[in-house]
Amino acid sequence: MKKLFTLILFITLLIEVKSQINLSDSTVQFVGYWIKGDTITYKIVQEEYKINDIDTLQHSTTSCNALITILDSTSTGYKIKWTYTNFQTNNPNKFIQKLSSIAENSSIIFSTDELGVFKEIINVAEVQQYMKTAFDTLRSSFSDIPNINTIINNVQTMFSSKEAIEATAIDEIKLFHFPFGAKFNLNDVYTDEVEIQNPLDGGSMKSTREMSIIDTDTTNSSATLKLVSIANKEDCKRITTNVINQLMKGVDKVPTITESQMPEISIDEIMAVRVHTDSGWLLDLYRIQEVKCGTVSKVKTIEISIN
Repeated sequence: MKKLFTLILFITLLIEVKSQINLSDSTVQFVGYWIKGDTITYKIVQEEYKINDIDTLQHSTTSCNALITILDSTSTGYKIKWTYTNFQTNNPNKFIQKLSSIAENSSIIFSTDELGVFKEIINVAEVQQYMKTAFDTLRSSFSDIPNINTIINNVQTMFSSKEAIEATAIDEIKLFHFPFGAKFNLNDVYTDEVEIQNPLDGGSMKSTREMSIIDTDTTNSSATLKLVSIANKEDCKRITTNVINQLMKGVDKVPTITESQMPEISIDEIMAVRVHTDSGWLLDLYRIQEVKCGTVSKVKTIEISIN
């Protein structure tokens, strides 16, 4: 993790609340104690590397700010808005640069339960309109490529539903809220297998996870959670095969592929997230995800920190 932030910013914001690091029973619980009208700004930095064996083929960095506003706070949950500004990228791809300008000042409004666990996007129509604009830009940018409209129409159909948006388009929000609602023993390592529905192909993907508390600071009321996740390789291959076939549906002279034709595919990730346990505000988060297909790997890192 590149940075660890002090808790001075929180001191004047906190009302007396009970710390969720409980030394008497050696547990820590992640709960949001947010108040209507609270705001805080984070910086999000994403880096992507494409690697073939030992050579780095591509590298790009994209960053933005996210202003988080608590729109409502009740006994049953929260209504939260993330507004994205100050997009910057060194990616030479003109389409990526155009998407960054389209996304400027865009907002995601969503709800959580009373603990801070993500529930659903509220302003779905607004997000779908942004995505429509993005797809229209994609069509105009690559209009000279044969069959491009068919491919883009397939992509738009796959990714525009509420379920697909929640599964693929709000990664940083899902990561931010991942710890909430969970309670951990400070001395234990938790291992489980989760099965998550994948709206892109109608199936599901299994992953093995290992979670543990790797650091606590009782003086400043913070705890750091580590997550290691390994996706089931057969599920990765199946989903990738199905998605490629859906994308190429209706394209001239492109045959349907089978799983046996696909190379081995793996998705591994490791994440550390530090939370101020008295307020529930995230202090910093860093995740590394590697997607490997045959001999080519795509490594994506994301860092979220107080701006």
